[in-house]
Amino acid sequence: MFYKVYLVGQEANLNRILTVYMKQEGWNVYTFNSAEDATASYNESPNLWIFDMDQPSISDYDLIRKIRSSNQDVPIILTSSQTTLADRVLGLELGADDFLDKPYEPRELIIRAHRLLYRTNHYYLNKRNNQLLLQSYVIDEGRRVVKYNDLEIFLTSKEFDLISMFAQNSGYALSREKSLIRFGEPVLMRITELLMIWYVEYVVS
Repeated sequence: MFYKVYLVGQEANLNRILTVYMKQEGWNVYTFNSAEDATASYNESPNLWIFDMDQPSISDYDLIRKIRSSNQDVPIILTSSQTTLADRVLGLELGADDFLDKPYEPRELIIRAHRLLYRTNHYYLNKRNNQLLLQSYVIDEGRRVVKYNDLEIFLTSKEFDLISMFAQNSGYALSREKSLIRFGEPVLMRITELLMIWYVEYVVS
């Protein structure tokens, strides 16, 4: 899929290397030498922002804040070799989705980006209707109803809570033990069966 990526960083050589890797994925990459250069584009609509923050500045954090206030869903990845724990926490609190320590292999960044892009583009929240949409599944959190190809799937209250939790955490591993404690094995088995149907239909086929 063709994605538009905004890359913010002062290391021209690193920007060139990452651009090559991302173009191999078929992505369109736009580079900015600093947060100041990118500020005018904060309310545009790329599919992903990547920040190289070896020397994080107030401008970097202000830009992240502006991006997140303009768009709640666009993924943001931060990378750095010199930030402190406080810097990392601040970046994540402002709305970054992932943090990658340098040095790293470019393929690792690509894999992390793929994960976030998949989560954003194959699953999204329709805030107006309070619905979670996952391919042919519609999870209506307001009415507590799940539909598959417009046909309602009858679930217990706990089953609905579990499948909603899975959808909201799409792309992340969840603890089976914690799920068992909270929902019980029959509920977990039932929702696992529904998710396997989705997996076979959309991933395998």
